[in-house]
Amino acid sequence: SMPPGIFFRNIEILDSDNQNRTHNGFGANGCLFQGDILQAIGPLLATRSDTFIIRAYGEIEGSLNQTTSSVLELIVQRTPEYMNPEMKPHERLQDLTSSPAKTINALLGRRFIVVSARWLDKSEI
Repeated sequence: SMPPGIFFRNIEILDSDNQNRTHNGFGANGCLFQGDILQAIGPLLATRSDTFIIRAYGEIEGSLNQTTSSVLELIVQRTPEYMNPEMKPHERLQDLTSSPAKTINALLGRRFIVVSARWLDKSEI
């Protein structure tokens, strides 16, 4: 077996006297690390998708009772930034005091970016 402190040298908790204070059972079979959990559930994880498609339909009736219609497709991405950039993306609304930036961001939320836009043919609908 390996001497204590060699195998897990990179994980140490030092006190004010620079003495190692790691748990006595550190590295034993019952000691669970974040990497152990991720190794087991890793294949089941998926990133959150904040990109989506919006389709808008419109039609108009012309002067000769002719109806014209069209469909617009947008690919939209939600970003981590708030609408008012005075707040940082990692700040939570409930943790902040009342301010104009908090009011706007509570109402409108995060910023959206239109990645692409195109008109669709009838065969694509």
